[in-house]
Amino acid sequence: VGEVTTPPITSNDILLIISGSGETGSMVNIAQKANKTHCKILLISANMQTTLSRFCHLIYLIGPMHNNRNVANLIPLGGRFELTCLMILESTIMELMRITPVTEKEMQSRHANLE
Repeated sequence: VGEVTTPPITSNDILLIISGSGETGSMVNIAQKANKTHCKILLISANMQTTLSRFCHLIYLIGPMHNNRNVANLIPLGGRFELTCLMILESTIMELMRITPVTEKEMQSRHANLE
């Protein structure tokens, strides 16, 4: 999103937004604009009732991320949320590869090559 080479979003697209707080200003702005295109908006968040959630068709709730005294809280800041998102997204890719004919080689051909 936001790159000049990114094709315009349409009503046939899905926008995935990841925001632990559900209040990230830049993501709220993008969701507002995307909502006008009638695309489907999916949110991964640690909070359910947020500004972003008002624009979303589906919310994948991760949480709660509050501090209690257990080992999981040894991961500082938003690391636990970010690692959980990584596992969810990687698992989703694996499942899509299983149920569609798209191969890893084909995905690589669509991947950015100037990083």
